[in-house]
Amino acid sequence: MLKLPVLLFLLYPAACATLGGEASVTPSSPSDPGKSYLIVTHNIENLFDADSIALYDDYKPFAANGKPQYGNAQLLKKIENVTALMMAYDGGRGPDVLMAVEIEADHSPGPVPTPTAFLKTYQQTSLKAMLGEGFTREIATLPAEYLLLKGFWDAGMRDYDLAVLEPPKEANGNPSSVIKNVVFSRLPILHAKTRQHPTVDARPVLEVWLNVEGDTLITFTNHWKSGASDPRQEATRLQNARVLRERVDALLGERPSRDILIAGDLNSDYNQIERYTAMSQTGINTILRAVGDEQAVARSTRGDMYNLWYELPASERRSDQYQGYWGTLMHLIISPGLYDDQGLRYLDQSFSVGAFPGLNANRFTLQPIRWSSAAGGMGFSDHFPLAMRVTKSQKGQALTLRNPGSPNSSWKPLRVEVVRPPDDQLLLWDSNRSASYLTPEYYDVFFRVSGTLNTNGSLKVGAIDMDLYSPAFNIKQALEAEIKANASITFVGRLSNFRNRWQFIIDDRSFIQ
Repeated sequence: MLKLPVLLFLLYPAACATLGGEASVTPSSPSDPGKSYLIVTHNIENLFDADSIALYDDYKPFAANGKPQYGNAQLLKKIENVTALMMAYDGGRGPDVLMAVEIEADHSPGPVPTPTAFLKTYQQTSLKAMLGEGFTREIATLPAEYLLLKGFWDAGMRDYDLAVLEPPKEANGNPSSVIKNVVFSRLPILHAKTRQHPTVDARPVLEVWLNVEGDTLITFTNHWKSGASDPRQEATRLQNARVLRERVDALLGERPSRDILIAGDLNSDYNQIERYTAMSQTGINTILRAVGDEQAVARSTRGDMYNLWYELPASERRSDQYQGYWGTLMHLIISPGLYDDQGLRYLDQSFSVGAFPGLNANRFTLQPIRWSSAAGGMGFSDHFPLAMRVTKSQKGQALTLRNPGSPNSSWKPLRVEVVRPPDDQLLLWDSNRSASYLTPEYYDVFFRVSGTLNTNGSLKVGAIDMDLYSPAFNIKQALEAEIKANASITFVGRLSNFRNRWQFIIDDRSFIQ
């Protein structure tokens, strides 16, 4: 099992918390002995704002066929779901710091108030009203991170400040990157130190300094070039990594004991160079030098960084999946300074993967329930969040590591193992009611389905045609003869939606009768 916070069942917030008093985001930094601070990094999977401008086709107001696709209803549901997920931490309080990835760069910039001023302006209303009957052009021009901040506030997750910089503009006036990184923090942000580091063909790295009870934590939120398995794309990630590594080296050159945290989506597995043997060097392993020998990093003065994935057994290292195998594209990576007796210290064994079955993870496949804009919006993200804690170091306190991380000597790819739900937990698809199932209530739910295969490989159930997909095998090849014959088929599949097309996902060949 993954190391998860205690959670049995968590329902989406049904109502917003009532605001009391004047809105404020004055960060708090308690100094209780033994106090630790929770840091989460999460790829939100494309939080787009309400201005109807989108460079990604999936987030334009209307699809190519003219049907409504992404609007205020989907934005509201997306924020409600992100909020519900963050409230799974610390008994609903949420993280002290959220290092967020995939928030839309602002295409309709206007005067941006401070977070405090923004919350004060809208303290007498709710996000639901702002995106509904109270919607105005002013709200439409607000950046997506401000709307998420308001969603947090309404649900009772408060006292966040924001660190955000828009990507540089291109010659046509558009942001050089469609999406950006944003930090939400209850810890005081040293705004004068906030800066970004442009990368080739990827999002700028966001550098944010946080004041933790008088000590400084330097954070870097990343989103490197995609295509983890592609050696051609790795050449770009090498450049992305060099940008980050050069800045880290400059900081450590000034003071080797600096407390540095690298987080976000590096589009690389923790053992990228081992997993993809065609790559002679990789950004994360060769350039960034994120390694798995925790004791060596704790003693190091060379600047090697410890990748917290090594806190978990190899069988539990999973934050995303691709073609039937688990990946670890999200990361939390720390400097040697977070092990010494100065400033801050990583709280040993506090690393965890935020996979909550019944919330953002399927109960039977344990895979992420990714976001879809269909049916008013549903799901969460194609990545799980990662979490860790830092605390104040105690001068002269010796470092003791429980079960210190070490590199694997016998690594092998981790296949997604799907447990077929028991018959009494399967829903029977009634072809006469097919249209009534195409709602968020049934999204990612397992059905027993009978239908007829079309010659294009889709499935006819009642009067509806639906796609078939499997991450583990090629369905069209497996059913080639049946497809040619328009044969009938019975199977167990999950109801899903991809780019506004409804589909069944068949996770294993044995699920087909």
